[in-house]
Parts: sequence; structure tokens; C-alpha cells
Amino acid sequence: NMDLDCIGSIVLVKYLYPDYVPVMSRLIHPSAKNLYNLYHYHLDFTPADDIKGESVTHAVIVDTRSESRVKEYFELFDRSATEIIIYDHHMGDSSDISGAVIHEGNYGSNTTMIGLVLLKNRLSISPKDATIALTGIYADTGNFTHDNVTEDDFRVATYLLKQMADIKLVNNFIKNLREEYQLSLFHEIMNTLVWQDIKGHQIVFSYYAMDKQAAGL
Repeated sequence: NMDLDCIGSIVLVKYLYPDYVPVMSRLIHPSAKNLYNLYHYHLDFTPADDIKGESVTHAVIVDTRSESRVKEYFELFDRSATEIIIYDHHMGDSSDISGAVIHEGNYGSNTTMIGLVLLKNRLSISPKDATIALTGIYADTGNFTHDNVTEDDFRVATYLLKQMADIKLVNNFIKNLREEYQLSLFHEIMNTLVWQDIKGHQIVFSYYAMDKQAAGL
């Protein structure tokens, strides 16, 4: 489903493919609902069902390279003649989308990877898109505290601030994860994610080792 980094990636990739139509998943991550509700009209996402039966010649996929994650779209049209481009920062994942051209890199956020292309081409973006994209970077890097954070994550964040991103709104969108104990637990979980394919279903799980003495148990 669509999380903050996914939405941030979409608003930036539109600048690279201005003639493309952004399509929304049927599912949206709970952490992204406040942002989506505020920017609903600005984002102007097309519901997935609206592309049913359409002739789709080109498609861009962001923040995943797994067919099961985009199955809801592929079921709606014949993609045998569709050229697919992927922007995904999950370097450890294998791609099962046949024929796709993959752009990848080790970044804390997928939004960062696309932002680097905009930065290289000196593209200007709207303050609203800058705010949405910066929220995606903050969310996926755990406020720049995750182990996979890179210098480029900071570079793109600086670029977005120069494009008039509203840091107060960014803080508001991610405030539910701001308390210290929540951040610690969140980071512990994110750094121990394990992905498995079980009978055709992609399953992700994590574990958390609690200090019984510290917990008073």
C-alpha cells in the first residue's frame, strides 16, 4: 500500500514524466492518511479502477520491484506491450517484473533517489510537492536516524527546503512517531525486518528483544 515515501516518490517522479497519470492504490498506509487528506486535490491521483481495460503503453513503478505489490494494477490491463521503468531503493529485494528497467541505489528513502535526478537537472518544484517529498524522506529515514541513511538523503532534504518545503507541516505529518520510546521501538523493528515468500504470499515480520529487567518483568 501507499506510504509516505511512496507518495513522496510519486510527486517527484511526475516532474520526470509530466505526461504520465499518477494512479492511486486501493490501500493507503495509516501514517499517510493525514497527508493524503490535506493534499487530496493537489495530488489528483487517478483511482486504480479507472485504468481498467485501458491501453497502457508505459508505466513507472516507485518504491517497490515486486509484482505482488503492484498486482492490483496489472490485473486491470493487458501489460504484454507495456514498457516498465522502476525506481526502487530496496537493493536487497529481487525483481520479478519481467522486462522492467530498474533504477536503484542505497538510500534511506526512495524519494531521495528521484530527488537526486531533479537536483542534477536543476528542476524547480512547487512548495507543496517539496513538502510532500520531504515528509517521505523524514518518514522512511526515521528522522535521519536509520542505519541506511546516506549523505544524499541530507542533500535532497536541503534541496527540498530550498524549494520552500514547509518543515512545520512535515513535523505535523510525522508527529505520531516523535516520542522517544516510539522512535526507539520503531527503529528496532525497521532494522530487523525479515521478508519471506510463503506459498506465493510475500510476508514481512520482525522481532524485538526486550530487556526483562529494564521492563520490570
